[in-house]
Amino acid sequence: MSYYSKVWEPAYVNDLPDSSFAVIEPRGKKDGEGKTVPRSLRHLPFKDKDGKVDLPHLRNALARLSQTKLSPELKEKARKKLVEAAKNAGVETSLDEKKSFLEDWRCFAAWQDACLSAGGKRVLT
Repeated sequence: MSYYSKVWEPAYVNDLPDSSFAVIEPRGKKDGEGKTVPRSLRHLPFKDKDGKVDLPHLRNALARLSQTKLSPELKEKARKKLVEAAKNAGVETSLDEKKSFLEDWRCFAAWQDACLSAGGKRVLT
């Protein structure tokens, strides 16, 4: 397989099974084929229609993870799934060595709460 795979057209991504995505937001429903609707709740496709990991799309999903507008919990769930797929495929990623995004966020929130209780101002809301 070439490093550069074919770009997946929106119609192809739309037809992928839910298992091809790193994470699916929970507020959707399943259609007659068992796929989540609306399709916009499915994020970061990395497996093809046959369930095989597509390395270029896996790398792309890993690179785009931090840019998503997912909740910290869903980002962490997606990160774990993508890192596991990368390890199984023999792909190294810096994400598996770092603290999780959720752990970083919890540390920041605890620090911010400590600052507030000491009379400081909120950094982020």
